[in-house]
Amino acid sequence: AAATVSLEPATPFVVSFEPLFSNTRKREPLDVVMRPRVTGGHPDDRLTEYVYSVDDPQAAVVPNLTSGSIKGLTAGNRTIRLDATSKLGKAVRTDYAVTVAANQPPECTVTSRVSGDYTWYTAACTDPDGRVVAWRWYLDDKLISSGQTIRRGPNDPEGVLRFEAIDDGGVVYRETIL
Repeated sequence: AAATVSLEPATPFVVSFEPLFSNTRKREPLDVVMRPRVTGGHPDDRLTEYVYSVDDPQAAVVPNLTSGSIKGLTAGNRTIRLDATSKLGKAVRTDYAVTVAANQPPECTVTSRVSGDYTWYTAACTDPDGRVVAWRWYLDDKLISSGQTIRRGPNDPEGVLRFEAIDDGGVVYRETIL
C-alpha cells in the first residue's frame, strides 16, 4: 500500500505577556514580573529556555524558570525582551514595551505653633504618585525624631533644624527650618 502524506509546518510560537507591576502608576523604581502566555508550536514541542533582558542598564533581571523579574526600572520608554528556545530548537523573540514614569518627590508644608515655652513643628506631606513612608527631623546632622511632629523647648540644644520626608520610591523632600 502506498499513501501520500502532506506534512504542514507547525504554527509558529506566539508569546504574549500578563505582567505584574510593583505599582499601578508604573512609576520608578518599577519592578515587573513577566508572565508569558505561549500559544502555537508543534504539539510535541514546547519552550524550554527563557532569557529576559531589558534596555535599562540600572535594572536587574532575575530569571525564574519561565517568568522573569525585572527589578528597578528607571524612568523612560523601556523594552523588555524575551529570547526563548524550544526543545526542538525553534527560537522565539518577543519584545514588551513599557513606559516608566519619573518618581515625583513628596510635597510638604511645615508649620509651627508656639505653646508656652515650646515650639511645635508639624509636617503635612502628600506624594503625588505614591505615599510618604518616613519623616525625619535632624538637628545639625543628628537624627532627633522620626515622626510628623517635633517639639523644641528652651532646654533643647541649639543648631540647624532640618526636615526630610521620604516616599515609597526613595525620593526625598528636604527643608531647613531654622
